Amino acid sequence: MVRHMNKRVGPWMELVVRAGCMTVLLCVSALGAQVFPLTNKVWSYEQEGNMDNTGWQTPGFLDGDWYLGLGLFGFDSNPQIEPLIQTLLVPPSNPAPGLAAPRTYYFRTWFEYVHGDFTIPVLTFSNRVDDGAVFYLNGHEVHRIRMDDGAVTYTNLANQQPPNTGDATEWDVFRLCNPNLRWAPEVNWLAVEVHQYSPGSGDIVFGCELHLEYVGLPRVQPQQETFFECDSITIGLLFGSSPAASYQWFKDGIPIHPGTNPTATNATLVVTNARLPDAGQYFVVMNFECGSFTSDMAIMTMSPDVHSPTIISAMAGSTLTEIKLVLSEPLLQPANLASAIITNVCGGLPLEIFQVQELNPTNLVLITSARAPEQAYRLFLEADQIHDACAGNPNGPILLPVSGASPQLSIARSNGATTVAWAGCGTLQYSTNLIDWTNVPGNPASPYAVTGPASVQFYRLQAP
Repeated sequence: MVRHMNKRVGPWMELVVRAGCMTVLLCVSALGAQVFPLTNKVWSYEQEGNMDNTGWQTPGFLDGDWYLGLGLFGFDSNPQIEPLIQTLLVPPSNPAPGLAAPRTYYFRTWFEYVHGDFTIPVLTFSNRVDDGAVFYLNGHEVHRIRMDDGAVTYTNLANQQPPNTGDATEWDVFRLCNPNLRWAPEVNWLAVEVHQYSPGSGDIVFGCELHLEYVGLPRVQPQQETFFECDSITIGLLFGSSPAASYQWFKDGIPIHPGTNPTATNATLVVTNARLPDAGQYFVVMNFECGSFTSDMAIMTMSPDVHSPTIISAMAGSTLTEIKLVLSEPLLQPANLASAIITNVCGGLPLEIFQVQELNPTNLVLITSARAPEQAYRLFLEADQIHDACAGNPNGPILLPVSGASPQLSIARSNGATTVAWAGCGTLQYSTNLIDWTNVPGNPASPYAVTGPASVQFYRLQAP
């Protein structure tokens, strides 16, 4: 609701207008949002008197006899400004009753702040001002635009005009970090006084757009955990990660040097191949435009590693020269696997390992000589070929079948006869229940013509 500039409204009318404004006030999200726009925001304003020593900047000031209007406020013929003006003001060169030119203009409005846990608010004020202004938040001065230091009265002049054209065609932007805001349902009062550059100034412009941003305070995750030797410790931030921030991690109160750990100045700290002395208390200090903030503590404990790495699987690759290994944890020296032995269980030539490739710390590929198609192989590892830097060596050699490199059976039926065929070596077995297996008499070679009663039978090839 907007009242014409030359009409005053009583206190009861003022309450109606504010209640209406409440319904369109934007609630800020957890990340931030516009609190109010440059235009179409209701302000109380005074342009007819001297408000020195009245406390007009304070939240408790009663402005019921002030005008009400929508931003943008002004008197300006500049084509970039005039279309934005919603409330026309008296030109500053026209003196107020009983006062000398130029006029000084006073504005007040309010907004709500919804507090966010573990965050600090950052307010961004984007303003159009012609010529200078002083900003107050909840009665305290927070910023000046083109106004000299010292006490400010009605007769103070701006120290310069807006840049470039001398009109408010450019934004005057400033930010407030962690201001003293009142939490909803209480409201925050923003008050602004606008001054002119000279007694003969013929134009006046004021508008303010306000954004609220929530910046998360640093909180570590996890806060407490136990690791084994050779594990990688990762401590991140639940809140507080910001591209504009800098970080410094500490252990037991001492800063971690980036030369020792390159992640010491990142938002996430990573300690690879942790040892028992890496146990301790970790925290991070985050520095950004609003100051320096210290996180809570992450308590890391270490347990000795008593388990050696194990090979979870050995799979034949997509070619006859690849075998893929999946490990339970990284090896100290993966290249040692090049001296492993891969035997052919059918009695053929063993495979030679030419190269060990690391897809990642726990996934390796052995590049070998070509396997014979549909032959069974076993990977034979000595103890010194599979261990990490923390655990003792496993006892004895490891024999591991290479999955996917074993003979495959095929069954064909033609004219009532059934034939089982395979390539490679092994003993053909049959079963009627998939539990009890019996060797086919005579250890037949491939192909084998099935004879006997017409009962359901299952066949498999048992590798040597």
